[in-house]
Amino acid sequence: MTSKSSSGVAAVERALRIIDAFRETDESALSLASLATITGYYKSTILRLLVSLEKYGYIRQISDGRYKLGHALAELGNIYHESFELREVIEPVLASIVEQANESASFLIRKDQSQQILFRHNTNLRVRDSFQAGDSMLIADGGASAKVFLKFEDLVLDRLTPKNFCESSFGERVPEMAGVAAPVFGEGNKFIGVVSVTGPSYRFNKQSAGKIIKILNKEVRELCLILGANQDLFAKF
Repeated sequence: MTSKSSSGVAAVERALRIIDAFRETDESALSLASLATITGYYKSTILRLLVSLEKYGYIRQISDGRYKLGHALAELGNIYHESFELREVIEPVLASIVEQANESASFLIRKDQSQQILFRHNTNLRVRDSFQAGDSMLIADGGASAKVFLKFEDLVLDRLTPKNFCESSFGERVPEMAGVAAPVFGEGNKFIGVVSVTGPSYRFNKQSAGKIIKILNKEVRELCLILGANQDLFAKF
């Protein structure tokens, strides 16, 4: 007897096979009949799966009834290329921050109304937050990193100072957790994401946050310069 979980896996594999069908032809748009021929699936099966693929932006139907790949795949491709290029630079910085602060560090990017953890480096301490790379949180829910997104993503930059660079949060989003976050700028002083340090509030308080802010001011400033930010941006550091 087929279990519910195994049937769910089969449905996912069929959906991925439909997307993969576009790799097996020179055509940018495929009809239902063409998808059936390439995949070997019944048209009724394909139609059911296309409903979900369209809903999430992986497939779109054009005016003549044929199907094309959707915008979500382009977005995933951009995220992949960003992560591939940034990983070599950002992950060592996160590791250095964790070594100095002894709390977990993340690099987050904006995705619609959410912030998504692209890279993550956990502290070795047993008590820590449970976030991992790939997790998303609504910006509206608050927290230190959310404050940075809201403050810097549309800000016309002049000069940054150690006092206005970081934002902090103590139990605002999760009562038992605290965090400090700083913006990351790249070439042309473009805002590209946020580095945050988070930990349990019983050891991450306003006193210890001062030390972590100093660490972020130094490490993230150097990261920004490596990524191409103008040194004049940090003239007051």
